[in-house]
Amino acid sequence: MTAIASAAYAAHPLDDESRAMALWTFVQLKTPRFSSADALAIVRDLGLQPGSEVKALAKQLRAALQARGIALKHTNALQLAAQLAGFKSWHEGGSVSTKKPLSLRFHAATWLNRELEDWDDAVDVISDYFLGDIKAKGLRSYRFVFMPGALGIQQPLLEAHNAVGRRVPLLEIVWDMDDSSQLRAAVTAAERVRRRFEESEHQAIVDGVAAIQYCLQNPHPEGHPDDPLNSELVVLDCDPGPYSAAEVARGNELQCWRELVNLMEDSHLEPASPIELDGLDWVCSPTKRYRWQLQTLRSTGGAVPQIATRELTRDETAKLLRRRNRIVRNRNYMVPEDTVRRMQVFDSERPDVMVHWGAVSAHVLADRVPREVVDQALGMRKTGEKLSLRAFENLSTELNADDPQSFILLPARKQLALLQDDGLQRALVSRIEDVEPIMPRGLDDERAEKAQELVNSFCVSLRMDARDDDAPINFVMPRHSPYLISAGAGKDLLDGLAKLGLVAYGGLTTLARWVTRNGKDGKERYIRACRALLLDIDYAESVPRGTKNAFSGSLNGDEEEAK
Repeated sequence: MTAIASAAYAAHPLDDESRAMALWTFVQLKTPRFSSADALAIVRDLGLQPGSEVKALAKQLRAALQARGIALKHTNALQLAAQLAGFKSWHEGGSVSTKKPLSLRFHAATWLNRELEDWDDAVDVISDYFLGDIKAKGLRSYRFVFMPGALGIQQPLLEAHNAVGRRVPLLEIVWDMDDSSQLRAAVTAAERVRRRFEESEHQAIVDGVAAIQYCLQNPHPEGHPDDPLNSELVVLDCDPGPYSAAEVARGNELQCWRELVNLMEDSHLEPASPIELDGLDWVCSPTKRYRWQLQTLRSTGGAVPQIATRELTRDETAKLLRRRNRIVRNRNYMVPEDTVRRMQVFDSERPDVMVHWGAVSAHVLADRVPREVVDQALGMRKTGEKLSLRAFENLSTELNADDPQSFILLPARKQLALLQDDGLQRALVSRIEDVEPIMPRGLDDERAEKAQELVNSFCVSLRMDARDDDAPINFVMPRHSPYLISAGAGKDLLDGLAKLGLVAYGGLTTLARWVTRNGKDGKERYIRACRALLLDIDYAESVPRGTKNAFSGSLNGDEEEAK
């Protein structure tokens, strides 16, 4: 047994109420507004398990307190985390080892949670879960979800949600986020499980492995550490003609295979028709040719993400084809579930919301906000200019403003990119939920009305059942197949604006609004924040020649990052 595991068992077990009391006692001495109810809420959100690693817990504690406007020094966080983990002090158990064993975490069966010896143990646990589901007549389709500190398992049409309605994996293998080597080990373990169930026993489809595996094995030039967690597969239609190289699918491998089935049916081909490999292309009829890419989104710290793209190698493409053909031969059912691949760059806990702190201060002074809320707002302003979506929602709800959108600072024109094609919109499909247009001054009524109609049409496409592994379930209306039908609206939007003599600068922003939902005590009113596409529309003749902040989703990956 590892040293950290031994230390964990030596700790004194505490229940949530005892941990909350320890947290409240520690914090309220310096921050009297911190209540015991706040402490209990934080403890329950953390979901502490026996053997929790103190360093990771300290980091989570600091983030949770920071979201409430309370700054905690690193040394104090370590001491407090050690106490919550059941140690008398950081020196007793927290510093025994910096290496944490793997932990198994079930969402609906917490009594099954335990520590795992290594990845061999984790592979056995995952395999047993799959076998149990297969014996119970499950759909035989499983998806891996990779996160910075966890490997999650999801299944089509079977969902689990946390307290705020966000989708979470059915089970997770968790490790210390500071141990970067564990992600590669997790991908290797996932591949072992895939080979067993797809190749050796032919019992199931195992999805979600290809993109991260290919990114690790053959990274982009000047690769970033977060690239594997922000990559997905893209399929292009390579038929000769005006729409050659049109994107027809993106996401995990199963999502792309399903879209190809739909395209083959539209071409009056049998879904099980043979597909052959010709160079880098999949060929399923004399003219139907498809090419695969690996696309990665990178955060630039600004409003416009960078997109890195490369074509899959022949070996990578051939492996995908062998997997697809094997699944068809074994008559495994590809469940038609509409999904969007999880991207770490869009995680709701990332601090990327630009807050208009001047508006927050003005509201605090004018509306007689309670003192504890004032302290929370000022504490957040001191700890950082940007907040996560969740932290911004919490702060805005406490401030109780009529217009929470006034607390959002929109990016300036120089922070946006001139949209020369629909590459950015296609990458953001179903990862943004709304559009915020800005019309140019002096635009005549007729063109203004037509431009607004184009924006509204694109916005409707975005809202067609936008789903993300990290997003709230949003069944506005069923989304039609193929998956990228809504992405095509991006090109329609830009083409329509061009006919009106207009261009658009684009980038990410945040929209916030009040929402009412049914709660335990009747209707509840809260603030909902979401990512949106900011479209700053201008006259085509006003674009300077050789403008540098131009975004182009070219096939060779030569997109120029917004300056």
